[in-house]
Amino acid sequence: AFRNNEALEVLVATSLQTIEDGAFAWCTSLKAAELPKVTKVGQQAFLGCESLTAVNIPSVEEIGEYAFGACPNLERINMPSVRKIHSGAFMVAASLRKIYLGGNLSEVGEDAFAMDEKQFEFILDSNASYSQEVLDALGSYGVPILYEDFTQLEF
Repeated sequence: AFRNNEALEVLVATSLQTIEDGAFAWCTSLKAAELPKVTKVGQQAFLGCESLTAVNIPSVEEIGEYAFGACPNLERINMPSVRKIHSGAFMVAASLRKIYLGGNLSEVGEDAFAMDEKQFEFILDSNASYSQEVLDALGSYGVPILYEDFTQLEF
């Protein structure tokens, strides 16, 4: 749809529910995405969006393979409703610092957060419970896992 669009800087999609595979790939000027009703982000949807720094997708349930791969400046992503994060979803997102994950999370794909420098932290909802499988998967990255009250957060 907008693939390779170099003019797009901010994406606010208030009614969109699905981001198709590759839809915004290589939108190199895109800096922020506010996607309040999106429930699925397809494979490589934002691949190579090198200016992207923040994404708010509070209703997302599934993040596809390499959806945010090669987004070197992505710092924050809010996905409190996510259930499944596929393999390589955030591969080579070297600037990633804060990853907000809610209690619905049930599956984290292999190398979902693979990157050379691990300077990020997982922030989990203190009001939710997480399966041991999910905690083990997140713990395998060797980064801090913090708990915050998501009802108090403003993204």
